[in-house]
Amino acid sequence: MNASADGLVWSAGIEYTWKNLLVSMDYFTGDLDIKSNTTDSQGLPLAITDTNAPSEQYYPSASYRFVDWFELGAYYFANYLNSGDKDGNHFCFYGSWINAITLKGTVFSRHPAPYRCL
Repeated sequence: MNASADGLVWSAGIEYTWKNLLVSMDYFTGDLDIKSNTTDSQGLPLAITDTNAPSEQYYPSASYRFVDWFELGAYYFANYLNSGDKDGNHFCFYGSWINAITLKGTVFSRHPAPYRCL
């Protein structure tokens, strides 16, 4: 497979902490012209793909540390390889958009593990 990409991408992020609360947001967008050429084991062309679609990703998250040993948080992740088709009506290939919501809990040890040298 041969592939090439040409275009412009940028990203931005912000994080705010107040006492035990942490809120953050990351954003990524790009406008890429992606060309790929797939061949079989004998070198014969199977598919030529030419995609020129703006992509977009964002990732808001929040967490709160209730006590010094426990933190609870959640985040949402969205990835659109074609931001003009956020509802997925015109899939260009598998995985052209992904959405995920996650809840996480973290338990911290009060006593850090000792260092061991081998």
